[in-house]
Amino acid sequence: MFKRYPPPSRRAVFFAREAALDAEAAEIDAIHLLSALMREKTSRANVILKLDERFPEEAARIRALERVSEQKDIPLSRDSKRILVHAADEANGLDDYWIDTDHLVLGILREPTCAAATRLDAAGLNIEAARKQVAESSNQRENYGSGPPLWRLAKPINRVGHTAAIMYLLLIVVLIRLLAEGAC
Repeated sequence: MFKRYPPPSRRAVFFAREAALDAEAAEIDAIHLLSALMREKTSRANVILKLDERFPEEAARIRALERVSEQKDIPLSRDSKRILVHAADEANGLDDYWIDTDHLVLGILREPTCAAATRLDAAGLNIEAARKQVAESSNQRENYGSGPPLWRLAKPINRVGHTAAIMYLLLIVVLIRLLAEGAC
């Protein structure tokens, strides 16, 4: 599931697990993901979107957390699962194979009813501004290596794909009708 995640994003998900364990939560929610994105000062989320400056107390608290030695697996909440899907969509939209921490923030912002998106919005970060900042800084993205050669073919269906799918469906319907009429 996390093969497109470079080390900083994988660490962020790991830190979200630690934040959830620290809070004695039953699942990793969007607030845990947001907190985890503040843990490393050098992550793209912090450098580009300045999360640690927007939430200095939370950033200091999350960095001071002791590593949790408990090996307990905690599931992702529904919001968190949707956030990860949104993050992949945002990376795809920017033609990035790697889903970096800035894409995770965009994923949070695309889930407007979650508590983390509400906090980001209250701190002055909205999806349009964040997308613009991420897109403008894409040439500064760290090179984690090239993705698989045909990864673009595995991307979710885009607008062109939807149009092609509808056209194929219509063609099949027309063919079925022609065959049905010709057979009668």
